[in-house]
Formats: sequence, structure tokens, C-alpha cells
Amino acid sequence: MLYIIKAKLIFEDIIISKDALPFEVNHTFAIVDIDTQEDFDYAEYLFKKI
Repeated sequence: MLYIIKAKLIFEDIIISKDALPFEVNHTFAIVDIDTQEDFDYAEYLFKKI
């Protein structure tokens, strides 16, 4: 999930406001969290496969 808000609000320590728009990212690459070499290898495998 990604929230889109104005930068001004972030500087005011307001991360999620009533006007924030949630945006759900539904893509194969969105589920890959690269923290290790194995994660990178898996992401590269997915990239080549798709």
C-alpha cells in the first residue's frame, strides 16, 4: 500500500491525513523485498522470467 500526500504535511509530522489517497500496488515486483543477496537473486530471476 502506498499513500500519496503533500510533502508539506510530512514536514509537519502528519504522515496520513484525512486527505491521503491510498494506492494499492498489485504487481509481482511489489512483493520482492531486497535485503540480502538471495533476495536480489530471486528478484533477478523474476525479472528475467517476466
